[in-house]
Amino acid sequence: MRISKRHLRRIIKEALTSYESEIGAPSEFVEANWVPWLEERGLTADDLDDLAHHAGAPDRSWLEARPPSDGMIGPADLELWAKDQTAAREILSTRAGDYSSSPYGKKVNEGARRGSKVKITKRQLKRIIREQMAATSYQGNLDPEIALVNTVRDLVGNNVMFFDFKNELLAAGFDGTEVTTEPISMVTVPDINGKMFVITSKRNVEGPDHVVGSYAIGPLE
Repeated sequence: MRISKRHLRRIIKEALTSYESEIGAPSEFVEANWVPWLEERGLTADDLDDLAHHAGAPDRSWLEARPPSDGMIGPADLELWAKDQTAAREILSTRAGDYSSSPYGKKVNEGARRGSKVKITKRQLKRIIREQMAATSYQGNLDPEIALVNTVRDLVGNNVMFFDFKNELLAAGFDGTEVTTEPISMVTVPDINGKMFVITSKRNVEGPDHVVGSYAIGPLE
């Protein structure tokens, strides 16, 4: 029997979740309880980790056993996230030359050669999604602190260099972002819930509010 890489990743994920690794107790998350909610919104179980990131969690194992009845996890609006995912995918399909999901029923780029395909890298894909989310006021509807942590997690996942964070965060709607090397290398993001937030190496701080990869994120005290 052949096992695809996708199935292998799923087997490993089900065998030991990050929640179990960090908390030392079984996760309450039950994927089967979430699938109907996702399918009603045109999504699949593969989107659960992105949903968890939207709520500020490392992955799906930190989610509750079933979707919350009010559609909220803390300040994170799951219905808004689902709408943004659907809208972003529709934009991506048209940019890639596939207009089957478009409500207009025709190509919006008449100059595109029939049958041509556009290759989009994973990094480009996520950047397009970030741009669309910013255009639909995604950041404005999500708690700014959670939005910042989610965006940094995205940058780390795409191997973006630290000194490129500034431009990426500005593109994601975090106005006023700056980078400095004195007294330590850090990225500063102003006006996050009325505070200046800092992104720096986790080796530079004790007890950070958030840790993403090798970086610490938190308010400047």
